[in-house]
Parts: sequence; C-alpha cells; structure tokens
Amino acid sequence: MRKVLLISLSVCLAVMAAGYVIVWYTQAAQVRHGIEKAIASLNAKQTYLTYDAIETSGFPSSLYVSLVRPHFNGRIDTLLKNAGMAASLPEWTEDALLSGRIVLGINALSDHYSLRLSGNWQHNGKIGEQSFTMAEETSGDTVCTLEIQRHNGFFSSPWNFQALTADGKTFFNDIRLLDCQTPGNTVVDAATHEKLMSGGPARFYISSAPQGELENIRVYGQSTDAEITTSGEKVIAAYAQALAPGQPYSGHFSAYGKQNLEIDFAYAGPSDWKKFGSNPPLDINLSKLNVANQLYNSNITFYLSNATKDNARSARLAFRLLADFSEQYDALMPDLLRGFIQQLYTGRNAQLPNIQPITQKYTPEQLYSILSPAVPNFHSLGRLTEAFDATYQGAPDLSAGDVNLSGLEFSTASYGITASGNGRQAQGNPMPEAHVTVLCSNCLRLVDDVLGYTARMDKAMASLNSQPASPAITDPRLADGVKNFLKALAGPAKGVGN
Repeated sequence: MRKVLLISLSVCLAVMAAGYVIVWYTQAAQVRHGIEKAIASLNAKQTYLTYDAIETSGFPSSLYVSLVRPHFNGRIDTLLKNAGMAASLPEWTEDALLSGRIVLGINALSDHYSLRLSGNWQHNGKIGEQSFTMAEETSGDTVCTLEIQRHNGFFSSPWNFQALTADGKTFFNDIRLLDCQTPGNTVVDAATHEKLMSGGPARFYISSAPQGELENIRVYGQSTDAEITTSGEKVIAAYAQALAPGQPYSGHFSAYGKQNLEIDFAYAGPSDWKKFGSNPPLDINLSKLNVANQLYNSNITFYLSNATKDNARSARLAFRLLADFSEQYDALMPDLLRGFIQQLYTGRNAQLPNIQPITQKYTPEQLYSILSPAVPNFHSLGRLTEAFDATYQGAPDLSAGDVNLSGLEFSTASYGITASGNGRQAQGNPMPEAHVTVLCSNCLRLVDDVLGYTARMDKAMASLNSQPASPAITDPRLADGVKNFLKALAGPAKGVGN
C-alpha cells in the first residue's frame, strides 16, 4: 500500500511538473506571438521596426521576452500626421539602432513586471536639410520595475501581460509601485565625437498603498549632473522647431550648466474628496524640492495636515523657500524676454484677441524696450527666503479655536520681514483676537525698492494700454507717507531700521 502511495504521488508530481512546463512554454509562445503581431501592425503600411530575434527565457519562475537589436527607421512626420498632428511638419526621418536588447519580464507568482534596456543607441536623424548623427554611451542598464494588483486571483494566468493593456484609468488605479533607475549616459556627435548632452544616475519612484477610502502615495525623483552643451542645444532646437514649425526656440538649456534635481513628495488622504466634505483627514508633505545649477539654486519644502479627533480639528500649514541667483541668471533674463516676445509675433499666439492689438501697434524691439525695465535683478538681492508656519487647534468648522504663527519670513540679504504670534477665535465673535510681533530690517530701503519696481511695472503696463502712468505711484510723498506710517507703528524706542 505504501509503495502504491509513493508511486501515485510521484506520478502526480510528474504530471503537475509537465503541466507547468506546458503552461510556461504556451505562455511564452503567446507573448512572443503578441509582440510579433504588434510589430506587424506597426509595419503594415511601411516597415518601421525590425529586429534580429525575439527570445524567451526565465523558466521556471519568470518569463522574460527579449527584443534583440531593435532597429527603427522611418518617416516621423508621416507617423505624426497619421496620429492627427498638423500637416505642416517638415520631412523628418529617424534611424535608431539599439546595439543590445529590450527585455520585458514578469514573475509567475505576482504581478511584478520589469523592463530592462541594455546596450547603446546609434542614431541618425534628418529634418529637412539638417542631418544629425549621434551615438550614446551608457555606464550600465536602465531598469524599471512595475507592480500592479492582481486582477483575476492567484489561479489566473501566471503571466498576465494583459494587465498592462488595461484602460488608462484602471491601469493607473491598480499601480502599486513603479521604480525606474538609469546609471547615466553621454550622447556625442558620431562624426566629431563632440559631447552633445550627458547625465549622471537618475531615478523615478512612485508607490501607492490604498487603505479603504484613503490613499497613500509617494513620489520620488532624482536627476544628477544633467547637461546640454551648446552643440546639443542646436540639435534640441532643430527637433523643437520640427514639432512646432514657425515657433522660435528659446530654451537656453546650455546656459544652466550641470543641473541636479531632487523631489520627494508624499500624500496621505482621501481617494475621493467628495466623501469627506470640507474636513478630510490629510497629510501632504513635500519634504524636498531641490534644484541646483550654475544659474540658481533653490530649496522648497511644503507641509499641510488636517486631522479630526473628539470633535476637534488640528491643522498645520508650513512652507519654506531658499533661493540664490547668480549674475549669469540676470544676464539670461533679457534673452528669455526676447524669446517670449518673439513667440507673441509668430504662429497661433499672434492670432489671440488679447495679443493682436499689442503686436499690431509695436514691433518686437519696441515691445522689448517697454517691458525690459520691469525685469527684476535677482542676483542683487542675495539669498532670498520665504517661510510660513502656522497651526490651528479648535472647532472642526473653524468657528472657535487657537491659531499659532510660529514663523513668517520674507527676507533677502539686504532687508527682510519676520513675524510670530498667536490668536484666538471665540465662538460668535466676528474677528479673532491676535497678538503678533513683526520685525522689519532695513524697512525704509525695502519701501524704496518695492515702490521703485512698482513704478517701473506701472509704466510698462500703462504703455501697453496707451494710458499715462499713475502719478500717485511715482509721487515722493507716497514713499514718505509709508515710511512715516512704519515709524509710527514701531514707536520711538525701536524704530524701523534705515
């Protein structure tokens, strides 16, 4: 009897193993056929995409499908026109070869997808009479991981690639993790070997964890040492003008030098705000938004929370901005203004009802002479700081409670305003009682600079509207009146600086 049981168990295991092998190879064949069918559909009217081979691997726990040495060659303008874009696109041909492979994979026991791109791109492009030959050098593979919730249960098809082709809303709602990482690359002119653009390691990460009617989302992104050279700028300008014929290009990316970006954002709150009305549980945290390049550096944080417990609301709002601007930034501002003005005179912008009276009355150079005095000089301000931090404890409808302003700041290297204090809103009172302390450093100079810039802005707007500038803004008595008012508020003991 025991021998019979062992034989039966062995036969059962053998049958299961054979069945699993059949399932794996059947799925592999179906996926391969699906990719071949999609490529055939793309090549129906013209051969755009070719490849050396489609390979499957990963048995027994995963299924990987590799597209070996994909090669795209065809008319981009034809593809875009077929997709509904304007018919005014120039003749545009692209020839791109990946000396490597694109690998799509999925784990058998979870909806855990992966995409790996290995190798270097070789690229030839021709837009009108302009030709570009580029070569990419990477320091490793680009890898993306995607996790989505399983739709059909554990006993559904173990390799459910159909989940990737779900409608956009369903697909977005089902994402649990997307993580893409690239080691960095350099793109050069294949003929001269001159660098066009480069970048260091980069990452983009987003996770989603629903909990009933609430959602927890985190987004993280980082890009290091991204750089576009002046030669690369010319290539980008050519492609930008191909996509938007007649529109001038004014990106000036090469002026920024090496750029570094990092963002970290988290959201915990309702997936449907309508169900929670005006008092939802909420936690929004932008803990990091850092941008650094040779023109400016900025660091931004933001926090907003709201919670209700025992019929009482607790809320906080806080943000902080630190920014430094270089002399190169102020030197670039006139070029950016010229580019913006040039765009007003071309393409669809020139047909806008609010723009036509201006573009018909002034030439681009005349308009520049009107607006340029209103361009601020940020470098002269030094470190710019903007900050706010306040909390509320009280009734859910805000009818009664305590407010604490722990920090308010607007300052530069030359002057600034800081404030702190607290207030109380009593039930039935129209206005809260508040005690706030304000400190203004070099306030008199601040008044002169603010009114001076306001006067330049008012003159520019008046010229555009064919009206005289407001005499009240340029009247010296206005500045004197504001200064005297601030001195009276400060009192004779403390003053307001000079």
